Amino acid sequence: MALASVTKTFLTQALASRSAAREIIGLLNSLSGSLATVTFAVAVEAANNIDVTIQVKDEWGNNVTSVHALDVLLVATAAALAFNANAYTITATAGNVVEPVAAKVLKVLTTAAGLATIRLNNVAAVTCFMAVQLNSSQLSVSPTITHV
Repeated sequence: MALASVTKTFLTQALASRSAAREIIGLLNSLSGSLATVTFAVAVEAANNIDVTIQVKDEWGNNVTSVHALDVLLVATAAALAFNANAYTITATAGNVVEPVAAKVLKVLTTAAGLATIRLNNVAAVTCFMAVQLNSSQLSVSPTITHV
């Protein structure tokens, strides 16, 4: 169950110690399972492989220091309106990919530093985007991933 941001704001204002507020909010986020944000780094293609690195961040933009399970989608547009139609071979070079479904929907486990690197292999000239579900209603979408 996710807590409303109003509740988090109230707790932050009610506590005199800013570090105590951060610890409590971090704990509440951990308990609710919500992610603040992720960042993406898309590497240059090499030997038909493109590595996409995902870093989980806390609500202050700091790298997290714990393992996270991410729902990752390969989508056709930046608006994430449709699944990508291209076939990819998918592996993880940091973290783990668990049970990819039709090379479109992935469950990814990050490293203890909240980092995952997903390698997409395709011999054709294709384009896609990677989207990570942050909570029940929000997606974070990568820059364009283009095989040439």
